[in-house]
Amino acid sequence: MNKFLPNTLFSKIFIRFILISLIVILIFGSVLIYYFKGFFFDKREEEIITNTSSIISFIKQSSLEEDFGIIKNWIRIVANINEGQAWLIDQNGYLVMSYPFNMNMNNQVLFQNYEKIFEGKIIRQRVQSQHFDNPMLLVGMPVDNEDQPDYGLLIFIPATEVKIQLLIKFKKL
Repeated sequence: MNKFLPNTLFSKIFIRFILISLIVILIFGSVLIYYFKGFFFDKREEEIITNTSSIISFIKQSSLEEDFGIIKNWIRIVANINEGQAWLIDQNGYLVMSYPFNMNMNNQVLFQNYEKIFEGKIIRQRVQSQHFDNPMLLVGMPVDNEDQPDYGLLIFIPATEVKIQLLIKFKKL
């Protein structure tokens, strides 16, 4: 016989109530965390698109003038504004330039799944690559001249940064 809880109908109902309450709290908490995680990723993606959209017109103009020094400066600005890395890829998916992660261009870094960018679409995904130690949030945007995209602009930010922002928001609540 248990010393702390007598074996009565009330104690059995109370134990079941506590167990069911804990299960409901765990399920509700998991759903809530999943929702907020998606919300903060979506919000960060929209922020990147907003920050970068105005700069893309300057990159377009510089590419028409074939001034790669100015393009490199705009790529640096995109990377700094979004607190991440910015890559410019050509129509074949090969890296043209990047900031701050200056890769050896002789390696011909090929980006996968780039086709949607050159269809004029914005891509958003979480990626794990050998080029990064951590999972990254990727936003890819077309840099088009007239109707056809000439380049794709890829912005990478660490996914852990978004998760840290999520934790900070929860602590403020």
